[in-house]
Amino acid sequence: MRIFIAFKLPIAVVDALDKLQTALKRAGLKLAWVHPGNIHLTLKFLGDVKAEDLLRIERALGDVSARHAAFALTARGLGVFPTVKKARVLWSGIHGDVLALKKLHADLDLTLERIGFAPETRSFRGHLTLGRMKGKTEARTLAATVSEFGSFSSSSFVVDRLILFQSDLKPGGAEYTELAGVDLAGAPDRKYRP
Repeated sequence: MRIFIAFKLPIAVVDALDKLQTALKRAGLKLAWVHPGNIHLTLKFLGDVKAEDLLRIERALGDVSARHAAFALTARGLGVFPTVKKARVLWSGIHGDVLALKKLHADLDLTLERIGFAPETRSFRGHLTLGRMKGKTEARTLAATVSEFGSFSSSSFVVDRLILFQSDLKPGGAEYTELAGVDLAGAPDRKYRP
């Protein structure tokens, strides 16, 4: 199973990103767009995992979540990976309590390394993938579009639940299944949420 750990986004943020994607499509960028409902904040991609390892991963998530409180973030701005001239991914950035996000990521990475999962080799940079380049876009056009929509900002949202997802690659795009979820310390009890 292809597995990753992420935060889901609230509907208001998904709607804002959907509107942003619609505006970006009109700008003529050639991308394979991520379905708005599939946009998430990835903390760790584990890749192919055996079913018997899932329980160990869930326990690790429980350990990590107990050490971190919920915190607030905002989706803001646009950027590309790796550079405008060699762009492969278009993303919206993450602002707010980024320090709490980085601490959580580092703890998760270390905890998973202890149970046999390789640590990240690149520094963590929280982002929301909007689309992947599928054709050549002139660097000047891309830079102008990123600048034009650079003032994008969503409403603030609270990240309070780590989710273990399975990713299945389908002809129409990736399909994500939630396998388990763990609330961060201090998160409200989900049974009593409206």
